[in-house]
Amino acid sequence: MSTKKHVNSPRPSCYAQILNIARIRPLLNTEATKSLVHSLITSRLDFCNSLLCGAAESLTSKLQQIHNTAARLITRTRKYDYITPLLKELHWLPVKYRSARYSC
Repeated sequence: MSTKKHVNSPRPSCYAQILNIARIRPLLNTEATKSLVHSLITSRLDFCNSLLCGAAESLTSKLQQIHNTAARLITRTRKYDYITPLLKELHWLPVKYRSARYSC
């Protein structure tokens, strides 16, 4: 599988899971939402991280968008709010650094 296919393959399922969690988000507290996001979304993003080590920015940015959407879902923030403070609050590394930390 090429790197592009590897990056594009989890995107539809991750966005579907984000949509499903967003539907029940009013019923969940923050910790339950974090747990769901970690088990359903970040586990898919972290799968085979070693392939992303040194990948082009255009490829990792697609996974970063999923990561940012998941962070916004947990913190209940709007789409156009700054994402960096949210990632720091959640103690999450950006995708390109996650792949380097866990694999290279």
